[in-house]
Amino acid sequence: MLNIDTINKLISDSRDDPEMLEFIWDSFAIFESYHKAVMEDQLNRIVYGGGGLDGAEFRSRSMSLDKTRTLNHNALIDRVNALNRIAAAEGLAPVYDGEVSKEQPYRRKIADAVFEYIDYVIKNRT
Repeated sequence: MLNIDTINKLISDSRDDPEMLEFIWDSFAIFESYHKAVMEDQLNRIVYGGGGLDGAEFRSRSMSLDKTRTLNHNALIDRVNALNRIAAAEGLAPVYDGEVSKEQPYRRKIADAVFEYIDYVIKNRT
């Protein structure tokens, strides 16, 4: 999971910095965009993978969803890397304390950490 303490510290230290707060907000939006892209890709397989669409239409839809998912995944990795650099500049622990890379298996591990963080936010909503 992402480092909740570091995220909270970045937010609290940025209360007087609207640009940084917007950057953090956008980071969360990117996390959720990737989450949504994964859900849509998986739902496509569940709903239409058994023959709900003709083969060519299913492949076309799958390719489009996969491209969207990949672009969002790359954006997520870039944003985690940027947040780690900001945390380091502030003398904080990394937001993600693992290998930040677009290569496997690291890209999947970063995504899993973000998904755990999203689950944490939802479970602890007020």
